[in-house]
Amino acid sequence: MDILIKHYSEPHETDRFIESILQLWEKTEGIRSDEDRQRLLNESYLIDSVNQEASNYPKLAQKGEYSAKFLLLLARLLMLQEKTNNPDAYMFKKLLQKLKNHKNIFEIVSTASHTR
Repeated sequence: MDILIKHYSEPHETDRFIESILQLWEKTEGIRSDEDRQRLLNESYLIDSVNQEASNYPKLAQKGEYSAKFLLLLARLLMLQEKTNNPDAYMFKKLLQKLKNHKNIFEIVSTASHTR
């Protein structure tokens, strides 16, 4: 929902933000080893990567309830979980695509709740 609030205030920047998360989704691979787990869940790595990415969206920092940093961190962790559990998973990607395509709130909630 917070993305919708951000989109209302800053549509162009929010579209770029969603697109960057979709690109990240495409590059993300699940955790397959202890080394992957150590590297991908390293606190410094996560904070640094989120700070770097969030700096591309300064207008979103004060829009909505959550910061762009928090949403990026949450997205990264959700992607890792989804792709670790099932490398062919796509539910989070579908949700991002609905947001990108400016679908109505009912379609977005339906996708997020995994119903049809």
